[in-house]
Amino acid sequence: MAAATEIREAQRVVEGLMAAKAIVQKGWVQEEDAVDKSGKSVSTGSKSAIRFCPGGAIDRVLPGHGVVIRNLKEVMRGYFEKAARTSDIERWNDAPRRKKPEVIKAFVGAILLAKAMLQKIRQIEKGTVAKKAK
Repeated sequence: MAAATEIREAQRVVEGLMAAKAIVQKGWVQEEDAVDKSGKSVSTGSKSAIRFCPGGAIDRVLPGHGVVIRNLKEVMRGYFEKAARTSDIERWNDAPRRKKPEVIKAFVGAILLAKAMLQKIRQIEKGTVAKKAK
């Protein structure tokens, strides 16, 4: 049963990263989590938000502050940081010469890492099921 929960959570991470990437593809910003059409800083949950930084996009796809949501956000941010080779998403994103294609590339890398972990979890589950069947 625990493996099924791990698989669901890993799937949520993959789906969340894909959704966050799509949000940033529509509109990317530096120095703020989210901005409206006039460039004014707004909450990531605001209906008027149209451009997001990577962390803001992650917050947008997983609204809320519960323990599970916080943990999923941390995992998503961790994959992004690993793919971008940074320990600070905001600082990395806000670098003066940073370009949107680099941000999208980091999301692609994060998605690949998350998918690889999902596959490992599934393989472990298959091994566990195979052992129980014997």
